[in-house]
Amino acid sequence: MIKNFILLFALFQILSTTTVYGSVPVSTVMEEREGRQFLIQTYELQPNEDPSELIQEPFWLDGFLYAQYNISKEEIPVRETSQYEEIITTQSAGNDISEIWGLLKQEIDYSDKNGFSGKLSLDLNSVSTEVEGYTTNTIQVTDTKTIAGLERNDPSAISQTATKNGVQLKLKDISWTAHETSTVDYIPLPTKYTATAYYAGSYTQKVPTGYITTAAYSGEIAKEYKEKIIYTVTYLGEDLNPAEPDPVAEVEESSEIQKANVSPTALIIIASAVIIASGIIIYYRTNAVIYRKDGDDYARIALKHLSASDPILDLRKYPWEPKQEIAVLLKKRVAKNLFGRQVHNILSDDIEIKCLVDSKPGDYWYLIKVPEFKEVTITEEPKEE
Repeated sequence: MIKNFILLFALFQILSTTTVYGSVPVSTVMEEREGRQFLIQTYELQPNEDPSELIQEPFWLDGFLYAQYNISKEEIPVRETSQYEEIITTQSAGNDISEIWGLLKQEIDYSDKNGFSGKLSLDLNSVSTEVEGYTTNTIQVTDTKTIAGLERNDPSAISQTATKNGVQLKLKDISWTAHETSTVDYIPLPTKYTATAYYAGSYTQKVPTGYITTAAYSGEIAKEYKEKIIYTVTYLGEDLNPAEPDPVAEVEESSEIQKANVSPTALIIIASAVIIASGIIIYYRTNAVIYRKDGDDYARIALKHLSASDPILDLRKYPWEPKQEIAVLLKKRVAKNLFGRQVHNILSDDIEIKCLVDSKPGDYWYLIKVPEFKEVTITEEPKEE
């Protein structure tokens, strides 16, 4: 028996905590709007978490049946920035600076697979041009020389080589022109010649195949992502439990009426019947057992009937001392009906303690520790006008 009551201390630590399925809300607020009762829960979720798990099945709390009314979300964006530099290259046929500037953009767009994007600007001081490569070309050189006043058209009289722009040329051909003829045996014969000599040669040189320009672009890049999402789940409460009559009170009231109109013998019979009936009713209607700690054990001090529509335990007739411990056992049927609701325990005119029933299967235990009287603040339930 003592071991069972020791377990109650652990339950006492969670009496003020509402059971939530799935994630734990960061806040829970109850408020009344235009005569309707609402319960509002706020959650913080990561983008990859499923908000559908936040919505609870209809539940009872403080006499109201709450069902999901709506759900809203607010995305909290985060912007991450970074400085970035990108090197690009471009090709050109020549190294004319005006041509190169025409190939370079002043600004380029940037994006990557990690979600960063932005615009990068050209760094003018970073621009440099280099030869991409070389090739060897053969250059042909030709020259023509005229030699006049030759007495005969003898090729040996013509130089076999010539030089032009530092390139040595070879004689390739000669053309002759005759001048100043004389008659011999009535035949005119030339006495002077002019020679035109044709020279040709070649040389090789390395020439660039093209040019490569390198330039740096830099700037700020950024990405935005959702760090977390705020979900607000609103439940609407409806009072579906009308007040149920108390059979014990009805029997007592009936007996009082009958006392005024019956004989002593009949009164004894009726009183006995009432006592027996009341005992039977109390036996079957008793669903709450009250214990008070006495030393190291707990002593039962009362059997009570707790109404599911108005869960109030009036314990004012018992003398309580500050810091005294009270244990309450709710039988499984009433515990099941009160799941998700609070039991109002009235210890005195100034002390009321609310305890949440947050477990369905079987009997339900909870502990109450009587507070210091001077520290108690009376909390009254709002009354409808």
